[in-house]
Amino acid sequence: MSSSAFQQFLAQLQAKDYAKAQGFDLGWYDHMSPQELQQAEHLLLAQARTGDMSPLPSLAKLATPAAVAFLEQTLQEKKYYPESGLDYDLAKYLWDITHDERYLETFEKFSLKNKTAKTRFIKYLADLPDSAKRINQLLEFIKDDYQDSAVRATIEILKLLGLIKPDESNSEQYRGLFNMIRGERQDERNKGQKELMALIERFHKNIM
Repeated sequence: MSSSAFQQFLAQLQAKDYAKAQGFDLGWYDHMSPQELQQAEHLLLAQARTGDMSPLPSLAKLATPAAVAFLEQTLQEKKYYPESGLDYDLAKYLWDITHDERYLETFEKFSLKNKTAKTRFIKYLADLPDSAKRINQLLEFIKDDYQDSAVRATIEILKLLGLIKPDESNSEQYRGLFNMIRGERQDERNKGQKELMALIERFHKNIM
């Protein structure tokens, strides 16, 4: 008899519209038998080869040789909407699996206007090696007209400095700073940027 996790996986595989947008729960794969995992991999690869990108996080979770080869092929062929930010998703998956530094090259430049892709990129930066370099990259988003990106980048910088816990998404202690960074007036934003630079100068030794 199939596990509950595998049954839920099969249901999601056939999902449409809103239900499909919820994606596969990556925790399901921790509760499948080896045989179920093998079958899941086969079904995910078959669906991904139709051009459906929703299986990619699951393939990264499984991280089998066939899954990694497909992720690499997808990154190389780039048969997807450029503004989706999928380049960064694929590079992050492959970096996490292989720690091959060539995948870090993808993160050297960000040129997308898509707000969702921008948010993902900022989160990825904070998880990559060479934290001092990543802080400099994150600072570019502090000047962003999209206020959420500026605040998100500030949060990730504070995490890298050890001023916010890794699992925190916000902090009451720095609410005033966040309000300045997202301020409507340029002078407010300038003040916030100056305060952030002072924190970086003061706590940069905390960077690993």
